Amino acid sequence: MDSPLSGNNGQILLQAFSAFSKHLRNEICFYKKGFGDRELSFVIWMCSDLKNRITNLEMLFSDASKCSMLHSFALGISKLNLDIGIRRVPNFDFIYKNYLLMNSRLCSTAYRNYLGCIKALDNFEPSAEDLIQLHKLAWSPMNVLIGSLRNPQQLDACLKYNFYHVPSHCIPSDKLSIAYIAIYQSKTMFGRGACIKYYGRVRTCELVSRSEIHEIPGKSSDMYYKFYVDKWESLPEPIEVTTGGAYFSYTNLYMLKRARQTHELYFKNERECRMYYSISDAVVSNKNKVSCRYNNGVIAINNGNILVYKNKAPVFKVTFEKYAESKGGCFKKIIKLCE
Repeated sequence: MDSPLSGNNGQILLQAFSAFSKHLRNEICFYKKGFGDRELSFVIWMCSDLKNRITNLEMLFSDASKCSMLHSFALGISKLNLDIGIRRVPNFDFIYKNYLLMNSRLCSTAYRNYLGCIKALDNFEPSAEDLIQLHKLAWSPMNVLIGSLRNPQQLDACLKYNFYHVPSHCIPSDKLSIAYIAIYQSKTMFGRGACIKYYGRVRTCELVSRSEIHEIPGKSSDMYYKFYVDKWESLPEPIEVTTGGAYFSYTNLYMLKRARQTHELYFKNERECRMYYSISDAVVSNKNKVSCRYNNGVIAINNGNILVYKNKAPVFKVTFEKYAESKGGCFKKIIKLCE
């Protein structure tokens, strides 16, 4: 049987996307002058939907070649919009979908090709081996930069021009393999709006002087890394800021998409993550749990208290109420005591 992104499956996907892209590029260039907003919005919706499906599927594969192939398709769709001259993005109203399919040869053919891509993607469920590898490797690539802002205006420029810049001395050379940027909006600048909401996949990075960053004018000759992102995405739920600050720090995409509070971004491994959520579940549901060994300590949850034992002697105790007030700080102390 062919594995995902190999053999016949890979060829079918390649053919489906080639047909979709070639048709749109040829037909829209031909009809460009008389191309209406409704047709245009329908095309953009199909492109956007396909790119989102590819991006979500890419997250399920651990093999670099498979991810690279899927990512190239996503980039190809983004480039398609530019190649055919699409600059405006009208909203698509599904009321007109059937009308367009019946009355527009361009839309009806494009839609058939779009359905072919969907069918090809549906056959790309990850294998058991892929899921096992993802389970093992999800924690190792700390390739998401959590980047702060100098002022609120910087956020506007980043979102408008799809980039992020940082002084080169802030990022060690061994940390430059950054695949994603997530923007940290601090309490100092954004008050109740403090959160991590926006993130983007890095397309390329340049080393430039500060004066060359024209999107936010500056005269300094200091060197900066300028990261260009495909586009800024919004997390399903913004991550609440609970830590004192995050000038520049790193996490992985697994936790960026799952964390609800900023201290959850910095678990070192899956075991630490599971322990945190196990304790949090006990606190929320107000229930006891069987004590378990963690590294060199034992964590017990009993009668509304969380206790840590080391060499059979209690070394820490905190009530559920106190823990809930400062989950990040308390959990960090528990893990440290268990070392």
